[in-house]
Amino acid sequence: MNIGVLNKGVGTVTDEDGRFALPINRNRISLTDTLQISSVGYQTIKKAIGDLNFSFTDGDVILMRPEVYQLNEIVLSQGSESIRQKKVGYYYERSKKIGYWRGITSLGAEMATKIRVNRRPRQLNEFYFHVLKNVSDSLLLRVNVYRGDTPYPEVKLSKRNIIFTLKKKQGKVTFDLTPYEIYVDDDFTIGLELLEVYGKSIGLTLSASDDPGTSYRRYASQDEWKRFRNDAMTFELNTTIYEKDDAIAGTEDDVRITQNQDFRSINASNISGFVFNNGTPWRM
Repeated sequence: MNIGVLNKGVGTVTDEDGRFALPINRNRISLTDTLQISSVGYQTIKKAIGDLNFSFTDGDVILMRPEVYQLNEIVLSQGSESIRQKKVGYYYERSKKIGYWRGITSLGAEMATKIRVNRRPRQLNEFYFHVLKNVSDSLLLRVNVYRGDTPYPEVKLSKRNIIFTLKKKQGKVTFDLTPYEIYVDDDFTIGLELLEVYGKSIGLTLSASDDPGTSYRRYASQDEWKRFRNDAMTFELNTTIYEKDDAIAGTEDDVRITQNQDFRSINASNISGFVFNNGTPWRM
């Protein structure tokens, strides 16, 4: 569950039992600001700070109503579709950019990148990203997939929590999305959200791309998105395309970057990128 004051950089996520703490500084937050509570599969709650009638002390319970929704789907005609595999996104490009979480970062912080594809129905299978450095014991992360036809990531395509624990210290990470049955037929956005830090510190560095793209960052749960043009994380996906039999075989109009590099040779002194530092953004 995500809890935060909208667009104020003040937010957090609950633990697995639904408990949370959210200190609110009255010098930064006004009575007209909005507290938002959201969770996959439930109706979002929005309340003005001045209208809150619970104190967030031990014993307070917030009840959420289940959300009625229809899963995204594709329609296939028997005997008229062929299937092929296709990788899309940004992968192993020569780059001096990074995505970086540093310090005890605000929970709910997220890095996301728009993936541009051709307009064909496809299922998202495997999700790949690259860890340059991870000093934490482990991190609990959530994969979020959004529709790509909105100015900022807004509408999630999966109504199930896609959560995993990251323990890898360096190298390629592969996450299987097939059990979640996520289908797209146009551009989409995929992001990684920080839910929990296990250990005393966090220093997660992910590879990013110099190739022109669109990237989004937010620095706390329910914070506003910041959009960065000409930047992209090296997020790549393997997809299954469903297409008509008369489609041109081998058409390659999806975006994929494949220039290899040994990332261990990157010198931190000449890297530019985006950093989450105790919930406050700063550039290296």
